[in-house]
Amino acid sequence: MFAFKGLTGGYPGTFSIMPYYKKVEEYSDLENRDIWEYQLNLTRAEIRRLMMHVWELGPVYADYYFFDENCSYQLLSLIEAARPSLRLTDEFDYWAIPADTVRTVVKQNGLLKKAVFRPSARTEINHRLNSLDADQRDLVRRMALGLSKPDDSALESLPPARQASILEVAYEYLRFRYRDGAEERDATARRSLDLLRARSKITAEADASPVPTPEKRPDEGHGSARVSFGGGVMDGRAFLEMRLRPAYHDLLDPQEGYVKGSAIDFLDFRVRYFEDREYPDLESVTVLRIASLTPRDDFFKSLSWRLDIGVERFRRSGPAEGDLAGYGGGGGGLSYKIWSDAVLWAFADAKLTGTTDLPDGVVGDLGPSLGLLYYPTSWWALQLQGRYLFALNGPTENYLDAGLEQSFSFNRWLALRTNAAVKGDARDPFLELSAGLHLYF
Repeated sequence: MFAFKGLTGGYPGTFSIMPYYKKVEEYSDLENRDIWEYQLNLTRAEIRRLMMHVWELGPVYADYYFFDENCSYQLLSLIEAARPSLRLTDEFDYWAIPADTVRTVVKQNGLLKKAVFRPSARTEINHRLNSLDADQRDLVRRMALGLSKPDDSALESLPPARQASILEVAYEYLRFRYRDGAEERDATARRSLDLLRARSKITAEADASPVPTPEKRPDEGHGSARVSFGGGVMDGRAFLEMRLRPAYHDLLDPQEGYVKGSAIDFLDFRVRYFEDREYPDLESVTVLRIASLTPRDDFFKSLSWRLDIGVERFRRSGPAEGDLAGYGGGGGGLSYKIWSDAVLWAFADAKLTGTTDLPDGVVGDLGPSLGLLYYPTSWWALQLQGRYLFALNGPTENYLDAGLEQSFSFNRWLALRTNAAVKGDARDPFLELSAGLHLYF
């Protein structure tokens, strides 16, 4: 619902005045967002003019739309009020992706002072847990849940620095659970106090390193817009293909500067020219595709999900075969990290496809899907997935879609994408092979 309302103008965009640390706490501790803080070289007079402008706006609000009138776009107008010689908003006529607004600011000569990475509470906890072995992580979990006491013999047998680290991360995880609503206040307070008392008795510093700053900032990732050229073979028919996507990022695009396992695609057009056709055909338009793969573990019980809305060729048997059909669907389920940078997921999927050539006007599908998302290196990404959809109505067969898609990034502007898939009617699927160069700008 949060994603839907953010995309459709369901939230009012307003300015509020609060201590800065409160806003950082809200993002980091309550919403578990890693923050990149970009400090700007504004004079005292410019800062005063900016604050005066915010003050005069008062309770005025603007409809919030993620792809154009979002928070980052409104901040550009504030910076322009502070320094009118900047024309930051002129570059955004139709959409304003947050990373692009930051790029616009950064490229202004002398405007950026420095950038600081602020990891979220969850990122901090995960980083500290990764420095412990399996038994020590289990001890953290048991102490946070009250299943073990801070005077547990398993803890006292460890060096003081490691004891300090375990007690600290157990306390932080307990606080995380309380903020997340998984713990009651009274029980949390008692356990928190026990953990802090035990930690205060240890004079050694915790043997925990700080969370490393990512090598690339969001503004140093690939451009939000993408165009690609390629070709392939579908069911024995050769084709050339062109794609255009104004925004934003999918699971196989170059990952540096982006959150792995998260994707938002908007208005991805795909046009194909088959050798036996006189004119190019519109193969599909992805109006909106969102994916969130958040691995579960013993500490964080996250759910993964995806949403997909658009238009595509109906590549199934029946009277609508080959027609352009509107569709909407998605799925939800669980994902797990099986080794470093590899996530295995399992979803229950549902899909509705509509076109006038279907007897009922629409066909509904329901079924399971499995996938593996893996980033072997910083320049290589692959996704192996399979989906079987049972047709709930209509004169068509059950649907199968299974394949391997890979991306090889040469730099932040250029990547080679390959795909090998078997899809179509489950009893008689066809083979599709394709490859293309993706250019980001």
